Amino acid sequence: MKKLFITVIILFNLSILFAQYKTFKKDVFVKFKSFENKDSKLETILDSIEFKFDPDKENFWKIEIRNKCTQKISIVWENAVIGAGDGLSKVIFSTDTRISMKMPKSSEVIYPNAYISKEIDNFDNFQNENYTIKLFYVKYLKDGYEWPVRLILPIKKGDKEKDFQFDFLVYKAK
Repeated sequence: MKKLFITVIILFNLSILFAQYKTFKKDVFVKFKSFENKDSKLETILDSIEFKFDPDKENFWKIEIRNKCTQKISIVWENAVIGAGDGLSKVIFSTDTRISMKMPKSSEVIYPNAYISKEIDNFDNFQNENYTIKLFYVKYLKDGYEWPVRLILPIKKGDKEKDFQFDFLVYKAK
């Protein structure tokens, strides 16, 4: 009985260690590359700022930023970038029109104990006049291959600005 209990505890801890986020496709998952993956959620707290990511739609990734600091912070959207592999692009939101997506983005203030929520448009971020490239193509995700995705969010806290870098891996279940 003692061996069974120890085995269950070990398996539970391994499932938490290798937690992943289930996406819009039944066999596609996203996980953090550089942070701990917890309970099938893409969440982390850095410098008293909570970040939650929800890549549950094919072309949009939702991001929620919660300020747990005692002072206000500013998200410098103009300098935020998202990309895959070597390609990085300025962030375009799901609410942007064809005209506003090319315009400079204003910073957004988050007061203590408040949050903002945005959807990043992964489809239009990699589009030019000749072709459109998606952040990743599900059909090209081969078993065992992990597609790197990077998001860099510059955040100003007081008079200091810091780039928060999030590296994700998108992969297909075996």
